[in-house]
Amino acid sequence: TTSEDPRIRFYSGTACYSRTFHWEDTGGRVWLETGDPGSVARVRINGCPAGIVWCSPWTVEVTDSLVERENMLEIDVANCLTNRMIYDASLPVQERITYAYPPVVSSKDSLSPSGLRTVRLIGL
Repeated sequence: TTSEDPRIRFYSGTACYSRTFHWEDTGGRVWLETGDPGSVARVRINGCPAGIVWCSPWTVEVTDSLVERENMLEIDVANCLTNRMIYDASLPVQERITYAYPPVVSSKDSLSPSGLRTVRLIGL
């Protein structure tokens, strides 16, 4: 929602974030903290489902999904249609992708924050 590119700023749907990371087993339990992604996030580690994050405290336990050394983290973040509808409200009718009758948003409404800003592993 902070991007200057309207295709990103007003995006509604699912975005996939991915990253590899190195992990050393300390023998304790490990959680992944996503921060508030906006709506819902599905977490996969090494291609295996690790959990769904949809409310505070925005964490999912990932201990059993981790392997020694390199791991692949994928987080699918989905938001609602509101941001796209706010953008469409600013466009001429023939250029809009979304419609609602009666209108449920206006071009002056605030965007709903979405996406990942920080992700970290927390261990005990």
